[in-house]
Amino acid sequence: MAKKISFFLFLVFVLITFVPANIIFSDDKQDQSFADALTLIDDGNYADALQILIKIEDNSPEMKHVIANCYAREEVWEEAAKYYKQAISTEYALSDYSTYHLARCYQILEDYEKSVKYYQRLVNHYPNSPHFSEARFQIAVVHWEQKHYQKSIQFFADLANEKGGSYIREATFKMARIYEDLQDWQKAKALYDKLISRNTSDQIAFASLNRLEKSVLKSAELRVARKQLMDQGGVLYNNLRLTGALKKYRKVVKGYQDELTTQAFYQIGKTYFRQRKYSRAITEFQKIKDYMAGPGYFTSALYQIGRCHRRLNQHQTARKHFNSFARKYHWSKFADDALYHQARLYEVDSDAKTAVKLYQKMIGLYRYSELVPRAYWRIGWIRFKAKQYGDSITIFQKLVSLFPNSGWALAADYWIAKVHEKQKNWGKAKHNYQKIRESDKWYYGNLAGHRIESRTNINSVPNQRASEKKDWENIGMDKTTRVERLMYLRLYVDAVTELKTVIKIKKSNRRDDYYNLIVCYQRLEDFKKAHYYAEILSKFWEPQSRDKIPEGLLRMLYPLHYKDQIAEYAAEYKIDPFFVASMIREESRYNPSIISPAGACGLMQIMPQTGRYIAKQIKMRPFHREMLFLPAVNIRLGTWYMKNLMDQFENSMELASGAYNGGVNRIKRWQKEMKATDIEEFIEDIPIDETRRHIKKVIDSYYTYKELYSEFDSQPDQKS
Repeated sequence: MAKKISFFLFLVFVLITFVPANIIFSDDKQDQSFADALTLIDDGNYADALQILIKIEDNSPEMKHVIANCYAREEVWEEAAKYYKQAISTEYALSDYSTYHLARCYQILEDYEKSVKYYQRLVNHYPNSPHFSEARFQIAVVHWEQKHYQKSIQFFADLANEKGGSYIREATFKMARIYEDLQDWQKAKALYDKLISRNTSDQIAFASLNRLEKSVLKSAELRVARKQLMDQGGVLYNNLRLTGALKKYRKVVKGYQDELTTQAFYQIGKTYFRQRKYSRAITEFQKIKDYMAGPGYFTSALYQIGRCHRRLNQHQTARKHFNSFARKYHWSKFADDALYHQARLYEVDSDAKTAVKLYQKMIGLYRYSELVPRAYWRIGWIRFKAKQYGDSITIFQKLVSLFPNSGWALAADYWIAKVHEKQKNWGKAKHNYQKIRESDKWYYGNLAGHRIESRTNINSVPNQRASEKKDWENIGMDKTTRVERLMYLRLYVDAVTELKTVIKIKKSNRRDDYYNLIVCYQRLEDFKKAHYYAEILSKFWEPQSRDKIPEGLLRMLYPLHYKDQIAEYAAEYKIDPFFVASMIREESRYNPSIISPAGACGLMQIMPQTGRYIAKQIKMRPFHREMLFLPAVNIRLGTWYMKNLMDQFENSMELASGAYNGGVNRIKRWQKEMKATDIEEFIEDIPIDETRRHIKKVIDSYYTYKELYSEFDSQPDQKS
């Protein structure tokens, strides 16, 4: 940091020394210079932006605010503080943000007295500021950093006891940390236990357990109750620390036979199931039979035993188990699931007649079950595979009629058209395909368009988005004055804070607010959050159909981030760059730091061992796991692997996508078992839901990218 500070101080000195003091810019020239600086900020080039900004003769708080932000982004805190201070004025509408950032600068610089002074100023003068609660929280943090324990406890306690407050859990956690510093282990433990018991799934619960185990319980011999052990096991289970969770649950069952024991055995069984240790899971679930405790645990355990047998490919045992369960416990919340699984197992084992009877039984007994549309689909598919096309159409049409918004109805609609085509009734087939294509529904809309093209040699015309002008042309223009200024000044972090506050308290105009949030997150290169809010924005249009979603929003949902790297490695390994972009979108939503529950890393979700293998093949040395979080490295390795899969599966994007998700051996085994000649039928027959959905999502994204962007190389890089 010292080097950065020295460089910028030298830069300022040079400019002051060599730029004539009496230089006068024309208004047009200053405006252009400022516009150039803003463009550089958008590109993340804060150093070059500063060289322009500090030459502009403008002493307004706005200008000082922009300069301060550039220094802060470069982590030159002394200079940032100097300019933030100059950006505070009673006449400046954004002074609360300048005040907040000035306090943060002083806190980072460990000038605690000034930090508290400006946080307190924000609290006193800007009670409506989005940073009001955080300023109060940071005042308490600063007192703690100064070891003013009683003061900090008082501030944290006020926040922790504030009804509906936004810092209740954070403040409680900090109080526990202070009691640790004071070696009051009993109070620290009580607060950590409270945090864990109230929510076992958030990061504060995980941090609380970490503090308990690494500090509190090592420093004092304090009793941990069995209920607390259960809660701690829940924290570890929710954070995929499964071995640790098992240890906690084991301590709960040792020497006891009560309701808590039942709960612990059930959780042990679930944990083994999650570890794919199905035989051990069965053993634990069976132990619950010995205890008369916990409503619902006995039947839940019995149902889970059936699932374990199915995962172990013990189909006959699983069928008998589900049959017994469905008869004895027809009132259970799992009874419909048991019937469905039983039917599915008969179907997989080629007893279609029994499967259909069981699907029909489930539909009759549990007509409100969420599995009913799926059962109709399975019956229709069985009829289709048996070439009973008339019956197949009847079932599919009933599914579409009863559940028009179901994902299974989307599939049924398409396969009705396929049946007409197989019956050589192209007129009806084409009519259905056109209807599906015009609705632009997920996956099947694209397939329908390609079926028309394959028979007519005429490109299907993408649906014209009539709503584009009306709903999209001026989106984002309706902003509050503060949001407008923050975005114009490229203060995107603050704009995000302001927009979230506006969304919380405002009942209308949320469409524009969400759009502007997306823009801000894209500029900040937080692509995961940008996509999250794009998904929310898309819900303002018709669900499950893109026919009314404007093209501009579709480009936000299907962006081309890291375009240059994708283009480079796709060209090197001779693979379609849109296919690579589609894989990245579906694997990570362009989040370079994501880690899956299984341990896959980065944009293309590469397992470390796979990464090492690929790195060796392409002679990338050195290689270590952390490199998978570098976009260029991850894209290079993932693109090579995709090309490798394409070579193994005769350039089939569908099969390569399936192998990318489910493994090469599985796809090859299914090819041998199914002997399907129609790739679309093969995809529908894939027995693993995750792999089947993955193929559909990647292929749908691929066609959508092709429609939106036409030529990959001609598109501007959307990295920022």
